[in-house]
Amino acid sequence: RLILRYRVTKDENKRGLRNGKKRRNRPFFFIQICLLGSIRLNRFWGCAIIGVARQFPFIEGAEPRREIVAKGRQSPKRSARAIIGVARQFPFTEGAEPRREIVAKGRDHETYKGGILQMETERNPLLTVSPESVGLDSSVILAYLQKLEAEGHCLHGFSILRHGKIAAEGYYAPQQPQWKHRMYSTSKSFVSVAIGMLQDEGKITIQDKIASYFPEKLPEHLHPYIADASIRDLLMMSTPFQDSTYTVSLNPENDWIRSFFECEPSHRAGQIFSYDTSATTVLTALVEKLSGMELLDYLRSKGFDEMGFSREAICVKTPDGKVSWAGSGILCTLHDLNKFALLCLNMGNYNGKQLVSEEYMREATSKQIENGEHGYGYQFWCTPHGFACRGM
Repeated sequence: RLILRYRVTKDENKRGLRNGKKRRNRPFFFIQICLLGSIRLNRFWGCAIIGVARQFPFIEGAEPRREIVAKGRQSPKRSARAIIGVARQFPFTEGAEPRREIVAKGRDHETYKGGILQMETERNPLLTVSPESVGLDSSVILAYLQKLEAEGHCLHGFSILRHGKIAAEGYYAPQQPQWKHRMYSTSKSFVSVAIGMLQDEGKITIQDKIASYFPEKLPEHLHPYIADASIRDLLMMSTPFQDSTYTVSLNPENDWIRSFFECEPSHRAGQIFSYDTSATTVLTALVEKLSGMELLDYLRSKGFDEMGFSREAICVKTPDGKVSWAGSGILCTLHDLNKFALLCLNMGNYNGKQLVSEEYMREATSKQIENGEHGYGYQFWCTPHGFACRGM
């Protein structure tokens, strides 16, 4: 068994030979895992980013992204420069503007050095151990990664936790531990935790009618189905709508909160599971209105900062720029997600401190409504063996 921590640098690539040929420059990668046997690391990790463009055609960005990355790999300039080009050129939905701001901020503060965008040093990191030390078989982990590669799945990175420790972790080139990734619908579970915190403070109960908190957004004649919808209905994706309201009802201000109350409903709330990101957007607006802070700032004030959650983590805004689009738009690191996962697994407790009530977290992560699978909680998916946060 071997604990391997490997980093390819420009000098190592110049010196190294592979199959009798000089190695080409590769982007940085890192893997720490207890290996049985060997793995062709350069082949396994170096090809991943090309596969992203091949497999996930995000609108018109896919083909140019592949060309840029390919050029980066063949050039001594390192592919991190290509990634910055991606952020500047390809507006992947609403996420482009914050992503571009992160890149600009990094370069303004002279953290872009040697072709690598440097991020903040992680605070309060989790302990990293070998898989065997926490009862996992490293050969099984390795087989799992090889299976993902064989099936063509292209990950930015992976991290496996056991007993509150990182048992295995790796990043596909040119990804790095400090880089942030968009969480997409995993963001919804963050909103659920924030709602639980509001309830713990006594500012709401989840049985409250959501319309009562937004009198300024209501139409003159509010439909009774919408008036009757509770915070709990929105949490468990049982709104009175069949679709996300901001895709159906538009207004001149592009106000996604107002559109929720203006859209024509199809049924009573609380009866049917219908996955609806606009519900999460309204819940986020509720958190930000009652706390007087943006969602992530509120979570930081309630203990996320002590957890070591990245201060550089951000959330995409709705089109009018007034509300965090936390149904899809949180950008954070994989280690941030690790810490959030531990908070949820421990039913709101982190390092002995109860950040959100255990009662709420048990409800949130258990089946509240039938969804044709294993049930749905409060912005958490139920599974045969527990619960999950799911994102693209």
